[in-house]
Amino acid sequence: MVHKKKVGLLGAGYILDSHAKALKMLDSVVIAAVCDSSRERAEQASKNYSIQNVYTSLDAMLLSDVDVVHILLPPDLHIDAATKCIGAGKHVFLEKPMGLDSESCQRIVNLAKEKNVKLAVNHNFLFLPAYEALRTSFSAGILGKLDQVTINWLYPLGLIKFGPYNNWMLQEPKNLFFELGPHLVAFMVDLIGPLDKCSVDVFKPIDLPGGGRVYRRWHIHGISGQAAVDLNLSILSGMTDRSISVRGHAACGRCDFDRDIYIQDEPSGAGLMFDNFLTVISLARQLVFGALKNLIKSVRGTLNQQPFANPFGEGISRSINVFYKTVDGE
Repeated sequence: MVHKKKVGLLGAGYILDSHAKALKMLDSVVIAAVCDSSRERAEQASKNYSIQNVYTSLDAMLLSDVDVVHILLPPDLHIDAATKCIGAGKHVFLEKPMGLDSESCQRIVNLAKEKNVKLAVNHNFLFLPAYEALRTSFSAGILGKLDQVTINWLYPLGLIKFGPYNNWMLQEPKNLFFELGPHLVAFMVDLIGPLDKCSVDVFKPIDLPGGGRVYRRWHIHGISGQAAVDLNLSILSGMTDRSISVRGHAACGRCDFDRDIYIQDEPSGAGLMFDNFLTVISLARQLVFGALKNLIKSVRGTLNQQPFANPFGEGISRSINVFYKTVDGE
């Protein structure tokens, strides 16, 4: 009989739903416990996902027989919680960002090695099929040597209009980037590594009820090797654009990770007279095929109440699946 790993969920906020749905799809695990400082939130999660044990103290949950803890807390609480969980010999799956300073992050990495447990961070958009297609094209040399990488997170944030204004993300100006910026930085580091040099501009400030200030636009410009890199973050109202555009010497790739669509723009090789026509036809086919595939996946996911109903949930599900394969030794 296969031993099912017992999972404890630490934090019963909105992100718990995505983790719980993903875990319910795995035959090798069972959600054994949920812990939150609010017993009401923990009990609601317990009811929604048939979780047997409810805790309001992490120390109490760590005394139970859970094998893995998913840390779903605000970023400033990640390191202390991970330190306790790893110290207790539990595998840890952290929501991003890992922590708020590199020294603390390195400390829990070292502790995980010492305790021989697995430690992972959920950069869920890295696991979307559209991004994996871009990554594969780049790794295989299809795009050629990179000249420009542009990563956009242009997505309205309801919190600045409707609150609650005591949310951790709004307590200090830097917190907004700690919460949303890791999505952009994870793509950048995975594709081309850290920047050799960079500059940062923040603008469009707004003062919120309670005295907090948020900068609604962030622009990071940098250089990695011979490639220019631009990271754009906006929480202003407007059309959504969450995408990665890569210009190489041989082709261009664009991953719309909001819609999980990848298209590749490259010469047809048919000569000047027909190249424009054939290239546009190719792009249209890629878009139509991707849209149909996603529609089918979304309908199936919605009907079956699975995380694949939307790209955000699918990314988390695929990320968690890979983590548990790693825990199992794959």
